[in-house]
Amino acid sequence: MSGLLIELLNKRYSIRDFKNKKISQNIISYILNAGRMAPSGGNEQPWKFGIIDEKYMIYRVSEYTYGQKWINKAPLIIALCTETSKVEYAKKLQSVRFPKLKHKISNMDDELFKMLNMEEHQTKIAGTLMMLAALEKGVYSTWVSKFQSYRISRLLGLPDGFIVSELLVLGYPRENKKFSPKKNLSDITFYNRCLDKKEIFMKKIIEIQPSQLYISERKLDFALKSIRKNGFDKKRPLPLLRIKGKDTFSDGHTRALAALMEETEEIPVYYDKDDLNIQMYEICIKWCQEERIFGIDDLKERIVSHKKYKELWLDRCKKMREKLKKSQNEKH
Repeated sequence: MSGLLIELLNKRYSIRDFKNKKISQNIISYILNAGRMAPSGGNEQPWKFGIIDEKYMIYRVSEYTYGQKWINKAPLIIALCTETSKVEYAKKLQSVRFPKLKHKISNMDDELFKMLNMEEHQTKIAGTLMMLAALEKGVYSTWVSKFQSYRISRLLGLPDGFIVSELLVLGYPRENKKFSPKKNLSDITFYNRCLDKKEIFMKKIIEIQPSQLYISERKLDFALKSIRKNGFDKKRPLPLLRIKGKDTFSDGHTRALAALMEETEEIPVYYDKDDLNIQMYEICIKWCQEERIFGIDDLKERIVSHKKYKELWLDRCKKMREKLKKSQNEKH
């Protein structure tokens, strides 16, 4: 894998030993502009960037970093300062994200909540872009999170509503070090569901009942081309639900049919842990049985244009979901 960004990242390491060399104002402006251009939710830009380049101030900041004396030798620190949200709005937002903790969040002390919630702001995005911009100019950096935030915020004279959330310590390395090895992609990524390899097993396609009445011709074409070129992608097993003692596809009907048409008998599958829509799938299975669709092979006679697929299947499912949701709301 190559490209300018990856080449830069392959050179990067955290620096704690600096040359006695100042960073020019042009380069500092370039770094800060990268941070200024960072994305933020609703474009709120909830940050200020403190440029600390005086020796005395660098020393004072380092006093509140729990003994990280190497910071004294750095020519530049950028303090990433976060605007703390209005507590009422922020608590509502977090309660939506974590409904099980809604009561605890609403009763949390406002000052404590503000301090903990600052991590949810997007200042780190700006800091990451600054780190990359610096690296492009030959300036290395170290991300510092262990410090007394309240004391440094007071030292820098931050206005109420702002607090230092991270420190970016920058400079030129005294000697080049090697890039720290990172984990393999296969160890840190997953497609669609985070599955343990033990959860995936092989299953004959003809033994799985469908929960779908139609197949989009366009989607099937794409699936067939992919299988003919690369075979069935085993990194993307298909999800099953166990409904009334039978294995049922909860998704992936098109890929399953394409595999069957290309004479693949078995495919990798797993049991879907999301059982919130069981009632919906039970209705879909009933529709299939009424139309005498008992296996994936029966869907060969149900291939329609993508427009028809949306009209005959997706719109029908949407109406059914809305009806179920309305019924559930009435019960509550």
